Amino acid sequence: MLRRLKPLIGDAVAATDGEAGRLEQVYFDDEHWRLRYLVVNTGGGLTGRKVLVPPEAVDRGRWSDDAVGVRLTREEVADSTSADEDMPVSRRFEEASAPELSEEEREASRARLRASGEVLGYSVFAPDGKLGHLDDLLFDDGEWTIAGLIVEGGAPIPVSAVDGIDWRTREIRVRLRREELRR
Repeated sequence: MLRRLKPLIGDAVAATDGEAGRLEQVYFDDEHWRLRYLVVNTGGGLTGRKVLVPPEAVDRGRWSDDAVGVRLTREEVADSTSADEDMPVSRRFEEASAPELSEEEREASRARLRASGEVLGYSVFAPDGKLGHLDDLLFDDGEWTIAGLIVEGGAPIPVSAVDGIDWRTREIRVRLRREELRR
């Protein structure tokens, strides 16, 4: 099922034995457009510990309008790998979750991870001008892939149309012209 990401931010993360925290953002791979981790704030407000929960732990049968159910206990969520604020994915978590990857593959994988909270608001440009700002991400909750970019209330732009993201200038370039996107 396709879902918008922004309405989920701030939702409770419902562990099998009670609320485990709040969804703060997601980390995604900007090359393969896969959601890689949910960032869960396990405490109250700004002082809570932020941990990484893989999307595969989500229990789609327990997803509601105000909570994302996970197949983990509160303790398992709390004991999850800490979200490193300087680097989206800690070396320890990557090594534990993908031991078959070489160090070079792990480094390449980490380099492609981006925080949803960072990218929302980026300017989006078509070859013939600015489209607006990135308002939301549309994702498939079965495949855990990002299906589209939503620019200020417009129709989703398929990620296959993205030419590149410039993290320095906070810009996303797409190859479709504005007229093509209106169709």
